[in-house]
Amino acid sequence: MQSQLSSQEPNILFELKSGCSKICLNRGKKQNALSTGMHVDLIKTLDRAAESSRLCILKSTTKKVFCAGGDLKNLLDCFKENSVDSACKMFLKIMYKFKTTKSLTKIAFMDGLVVGGGVGLANSCDLKIATENTFLTLPEARIGLISDCGASHFLPKLKKNLGMYLALTSKTVKGEEVFQIGLADYFVKSQNLEALEAELVLLAQNETNLNETTIRKVIENYSEQIFPNFKDEDIIQDLFQERESICELIDTLKERRAEKPQIKQWYQEILKQCPFSLYYNFELLKRGKNLSFHECLSLEAYIIPRIDVNNLIEGTKFLFAQDAPPKWTIQIEDLRFIRNENYFPSKLELVQFESIY
Repeated sequence: MQSQLSSQEPNILFELKSGCSKICLNRGKKQNALSTGMHVDLIKTLDRAAESSRLCILKSTTKKVFCAGGDLKNLLDCFKENSVDSACKMFLKIMYKFKTTKSLTKIAFMDGLVVGGGVGLANSCDLKIATENTFLTLPEARIGLISDCGASHFLPKLKKNLGMYLALTSKTVKGEEVFQIGLADYFVKSQNLEALEAELVLLAQNETNLNETTIRKVIENYSEQIFPNFKDEDIIQDLFQERESICELIDTLKERRAEKPQIKQWYQEILKQCPFSLYYNFELLKRGKNLSFHECLSLEAYIIPRIDVNNLIEGTKFLFAQDAPPKWTIQIEDLRFIRNENYFPSKLELVQFESIY
């Protein structure tokens, strides 16, 4: 396998074999968390794949980890250096490039931990494969961030309000659940990925037959038949339906928490999240239902530099230390007095991601 930029433990590896490109995340010691330098490397590697092939597999060189999202220490440094706006746009450009590079069919092998921006990266690919090793979570509300990287676009599209459920509870879904919830197109046993990959390489040799339909047929030969319903999806559909405000949704959970143990658990989990993050995620998903992918990324790019970094500091501290609960800057009750015009743009301006370097 050839290095994209360096011969000394590069963070991104690239291989071209018989018309099939392979982009491998190679920052295993940091769980493939995407740092500022990796943003540029990944985009350049994708461009290289698009120039040389029509099929690309995105995977990790590290077992049990796909991508842990953005590098939180790197993000905090960007806030300190007042460079978060440009760093955020470059990070979101990765998702934009993966989503808009139509000449290349991109397949994400989510064989391991998939967190935050890693979920966004996989969902910017054309096809997503989960395995029994897939542990997927969107923990941004727990750490004082927002669910970004296109989450405001793909989460509202999940069936039965499951996107809102994930964004507000920070729940982890595992293995078959990732397929059931709609964040994977196929479920393939981890031990079969190597054979699947080899057959995709063979398929790529025959360019006349290479299209998404033929690619799907190959993947289907290795896929397991999974029961399609996610546990409690009907209850979730009822409770997490669109409301006027985040407070109205939380009030509903509070009123009905005695009905079922899981409702009480969801309510208790939500109370632990950062209030501002709950507000942002709720409003982002409401808006995202009617926005294009480009518009969603642009809205996320507007909000991230404007979050209260003190919440992020508190949430990150708790994430790694697990000692005292975070001291959020506001309480959930304070959300009743929030005015949307103070936190969302009156007119959304599209970010020109192609011009960002």
